[in-house]
Amino acid sequence: LFTQPPRKSVMNDHIVEAVFQCRFCGETAAAVTLIPPDASHADVLQPGVATLVISGFIGRSREQVGGEREEPLRAALEEKNAAKLYELERLWAPFYCPRCRQAYCIHHWTVVPNFDDEFPGFYDSSIGTCPQGHRRKVDD
Repeated sequence: LFTQPPRKSVMNDHIVEAVFQCRFCGETAAAVTLIPPDASHADVLQPGVATLVISGFIGRSREQVGGEREEPLRAALEEKNAAKLYELERLWAPFYCPRCRQAYCIHHWTVVPNFDDEFPGFYDSSIGTCPQGHRRKVDD
């Protein structure tokens, strides 16, 4: 007897994007996009694995998101919930200050890159300070 594999729900097979605005100026702080595993899209890193794209804060980054992290991520983006996004993975919300509970654009953060001591000139990470003086890692 041949059985069909379970179908993904319609909710899980579409691209979802949340655009977060800066608390101060209203400009885009970042756009965070989740591309489903079966999407045909130029940003997909590997077919069969969801891709997360973060753009508009410090450049543009992409990473694979698989397994049990995909659904909570999708929910956070559908709710446009920066706090939830930050709770899932701090670096998925580099624009968000958890102490202020606000999103800020790159123009309102002070971002300082760190370089590896053992390998001069090799980028390691960036620490950001929000407009209220709260510090956190915003890129790694």
